[in-house]
Amino acid sequence: MLQLPPMWASAPTQPGADGAAEVNGMAIPVFAPTDLQDGQSVTVTSQTRLVVTNCQTGLKGFIADAVISVATIADSDVKSLPAVLASETPRWLQAVIMLPESLLLVLDLCEYVALREPQIDHAKEVTQ
Repeated sequence: MLQLPPMWASAPTQPGADGAAEVNGMAIPVFAPTDLQDGQSVTVTSQTRLVVTNCQTGLKGFIADAVISVATIADSDVKSLPAVLASETPRWLQAVIMLPESLLLVLDLCEYVALREPQIDHAKEVTQ
């Protein structure tokens, strides 16, 4: 997690991204998942962080309102979504973690990006 670097909203590095940010000298696409926040736009504060993950298509950045804590979670604490929820939730909602004091949702950020990328219809491409 990083402090949120300056963003260039008008120059996303990838279709479907909300902007781009420079991280270690590289421009990476940044996503502000407003659909995870009931459509609320992201308000950048001193607590806002950039979460960077490595997807198959390269590094991706995600804006987080704040990071409350970082914890190591045992694999045994990660549970599949209950069947009633699994059929009603987006593909990027992967699992739940049940802790004594809270319930956490496990998001697959790379899957979230894949769903936002424009779909290319290769069948319509013209070859010459």
